[in-house]
Amino acid sequence: MMTDLDYLSLASAMHRLTEPAVSSAISLLPLVPGSRGLDVACGNGDHSLWLARAAKPDGCVFGIDICKEGLVRAIESAKSAGLKGELAFLQGDVCSIPFPDHIFDWVWCADCLWPGPRSQGFLGMNPLPALEELVRVTRPGGTVALLFWSSQKLLPGHPLLEARLNATLVACYPFQEGWDPRAHILSAPLWMNEAGLMDIRGRTFVADIQGPLSDQAQDDLQLCFQMLWGRAAEELPEKERENFRVLCSNCSADFIAANQYYYGFITYTIFTGRVAAGSLIIAN
Repeated sequence: MMTDLDYLSLASAMHRLTEPAVSSAISLLPLVPGSRGLDVACGNGDHSLWLARAAKPDGCVFGIDICKEGLVRAIESAKSAGLKGELAFLQGDVCSIPFPDHIFDWVWCADCLWPGPRSQGFLGMNPLPALEELVRVTRPGGTVALLFWSSQKLLPGHPLLEARLNATLVACYPFQEGWDPRAHILSAPLWMNEAGLMDIRGRTFVADIQGPLSDQAQDDLQLCFQMLWGRAAEELPEKERENFRVLCSNCSADFIAANQYYYGFITYTIFTGRVAAGSLIIAN
């Protein structure tokens, strides 16, 4: 099982690779001067930092996460960026957000509402309870945004190997045969409709990864390869496993990302919905 610190190191690498796509998705938010936003499951705070910069002037962003180690890193990053007044963090659970009703103009939630078993670190097969919490803390007329890593092409020249890696049971885990098709991130508009959101829209952005890559980018890509396919490769025949090791290890002379003409991409898909103007919660 991945530790919090392992996850945070991986998150930093992934964010460096995907920042262009995520920043483009952030541009769809209604970040008017003075707006107040919430980054749910903020992790190491990278997205919170980008959101706070986009919300200037006079906007403020709160980030919540269940992981203490992530919040420590997030607070340090905010201080280093000089955003102490515009950005704040606290520990909190997406299923019980520690804020009162209807206080945020917008809520952002990235790569958190993936359906899956709780025993594997997911929130459960039904994302609706967590999504309803996001809606609860958003003001009438405000925006809820869900962001998901939705695809990648990272092994140029080796489409069969990449396809076979993606088709393994491990790689397909969140979309296993027999699961309800609604338990898929691209079904998020259905969830949002059930949560009472209106004007639901989806859009996909691309993070291009083009050589020659820096040493940091090559290291980040190796982590990405291992995250996506490290376990998946074990399901392949020995010849294909060896091909994966040769292509995807930065210790190899044939490391694919060391090619100065390398090109790959990662996509992020954002779904936005608006809270209905009359959707106030009435206390009993």
